Amino acid sequence: MRGGTVAVIGGSIAGCAVAAAVARAGAGQVTVLERTRGRLADRGVGLCVHDERAVELRASGALPVGIAAHPLQRRRWVVRDDAEGAGGRLIWQQPFPFHSYHWALAGDAAGVVRPHNTSGAAKALQDATALADGWRRSESFEELLDGYHRARGAAGRELVALARRLGRAQVERTPAWAAMDGDGMAAWWRGQLDGAPGIGGRAMAP
Repeated sequence: MRGGTVAVIGGSIAGCAVAAAVARAGAGQVTVLERTRGRLADRGVGLCVHDERAVELRASGALPVGIAAHPLQRRRWVVRDDAEGAGGRLIWQQPFPFHSYHWALAGDAAGVVRPHNTSGAAKALQDATALADGWRRSESFEELLDGYHRARGAAGRELVALARRLGRAQVERTPAWAAMDGDGMAAWWRGQLDGAPGIGGRAMAP
């Protein structure tokens, strides 16, 4: 599909990624509507992307090569323990195969997912990639949207469900952290995943 006019609501990661993707795919005019006045403020944080998602997104062109980043290997779970001092007591070093990219963007996407998945940035770029792929194959907006929902709808629902489970487990219904050790933490984590392969998002369907 060539031409057409696209309005993107919000200059979030998802918004900017979609705007760039459909422009590359052949949209005639793309406008990003962002209510923040002036430049978007730097929040002073980086964004984490799972190593496997980064490989996938670089191959698709959604994640430019050469962005400054540093690898992450472990996530440290620490509980308060006065006997151990101000730094607390380490109870688990969770394998954490992510890269932290030195970006800082503002905004939120339409599919609101709690942050415990560590997958928001990757999913935004995956969604944009899927939309651009559909744009190239479709003959109409109706065909484009139907194909996009089939390609990405299930992945979004799975992420929302996983984020809710992790949010409840880490915020609302927390276990007795101080009584747990590494093996106990690993078993607890597997229980929260409930069959999901892990956090950081899923691979895109071919």
